[in-house]
Amino acid sequence: MKVQNSQLRPAVFFDRDGVICEFVDELSKFEEFRFRKGIAEAIRLLNQNGFLVFVATNQPNIAKAKMTLTELNRIHDYMVSELSQQGAKIDRVYFCPHRTAEGGGVVEGYIKDCDCRKPKAGMLLQAAQEFNIDKKNSFMIGDTWRDVGCANSFGIPCLGLLGGGGFPYPEDSKESQKPQPLKIFSNPHEAVQWIVKNG
Repeated sequence: MKVQNSQLRPAVFFDRDGVICEFVDELSKFEEFRFRKGIAEAIRLLNQNGFLVFVATNQPNIAKAKMTLTELNRIHDYMVSELSQQGAKIDRVYFCPHRTAEGGGVVEGYIKDCDCRKPKAGMLLQAAQEFNIDKKNSFMIGDTWRDVGCANSFGIPCLGLLGGGGFPYPEDSKESQKPQPLKIFSNPHEAVQWIVKNG
């Protein structure tokens, strides 16, 4: 059931680690979470221009038993609340807690080859079921090829950010042969300014 009215609205999907917050390899504790500079201003600008704002993040540490669901919810509650206090609204947070056994999954119930782990588009498809999204004017902002692959599968462009866990990849790396972003920016605010101007 849609939670929006019938009017289509453009959306921006943000990856979390390296985009919303500073990149920490396998972030698993509340104390490790630090916002990236400019993220509140970026989200607020999208709000002011009529965009829906979503977070779509792989969180396999749940399946790997490196983080509890309670801790993840604590991080996300803080993230949404703190940004809201700065006038920056996130409409919904989507996360994938799964991982295959081959990928390190050990927690029963979370060990699976799911449809929501990026680069698959499951989280974005779920958002499209719950909100009336204008895909023609929507974007994703990420820091790795998985975000680009996810956006491409959903049918929207992806902008890349420096300073995260991926871009730019060395030319001779296997990651450089994976899907690449439409453009790469230094920080979230620059990327959002481009979206508002060109989207």
